[in-house]
Amino acid sequence: MALKTDTFIFLKDWTKRKSGILLEGKEVMVDCRLAPIADELKKGSVDDLVDSIRLDQDSPLAEKILESLTTNETFWFRDHYPFEILRTKIMPEILEYRKNMKCFRLWCGASSTGQEPYSIAMLLKHHFPHMDSWNVEILATDISDQMVKKATLGKYDQNEINRGLPAVLLAKYFDPDGVNFKLKEEIRKKVTFKTLNLTHAYSLPPDLDLIFIRNVLIYFDAPTKKAILQRAIQSLRVGGFLFLGSAETLYGMDIPLESVIGEKTIYYRKAK
Repeated sequence: MALKTDTFIFLKDWTKRKSGILLEGKEVMVDCRLAPIADELKKGSVDDLVDSIRLDQDSPLAEKILESLTTNETFWFRDHYPFEILRTKIMPEILEYRKNMKCFRLWCGASSTGQEPYSIAMLLKHHFPHMDSWNVEILATDISDQMVKKATLGKYDQNEINRGLPAVLLAKYFDPDGVNFKLKEEIRKKVTFKTLNLTHAYSLPPDLDLIFIRNVLIYFDAPTKKAILQRAIQSLRVGGFLFLGSAETLYGMDIPLESVIGEKTIYYRKAK
């Protein structure tokens, strides 16, 4: 049964207010994501489910609904080319810049279940093993406390593993865990996961070398995108780098970053 118009309008406005994410035109997605929750709680329909949170929009159930609507898909080494640029171009430059300090700081925003920050951690371990003696700080954040808890565990099922993880890295950095696979401690300890709402005031570690905030800005309106990026780059050091998703751009935002054209990808650098 299709969502009632007033149900969708309520959800759309509530989700925008709570997370900044736009649901315009996504009635089918909303229905598909909330139907399992309605079934689990023996609600008659998604409309009935939503009615139960109208009077208490900060309840645990409301939080569960919000998480289901704001969780986005992710997979290992997504789009491939940003990680190649990171390995061949950016990390050698950062290593030279930081060779005396021997530190490296990265923030991964909207990290979902952790595949992106863990991909970066494996890339560093696999291709730059001498960084084991460095102070490496990878901060990964997501709006969903549930996603943060799952990511911290570093445990993935076969379907999640199959989404982009090279076999050589599976063999080297994962241990079997029943029918699942768990990242080795040497990779998990490189990443710190925290809950963070991009549309709220937040602080990041200073002097970041690199920011990955990919495939999430497409869900916000233009003013919200600009505010998120302006807040983020305050913590990016001069000469530091920013990666967005392949469908995202800084066009029309007047953000003080220079675009760099790499192999089949565009990334950004904080102007000197």
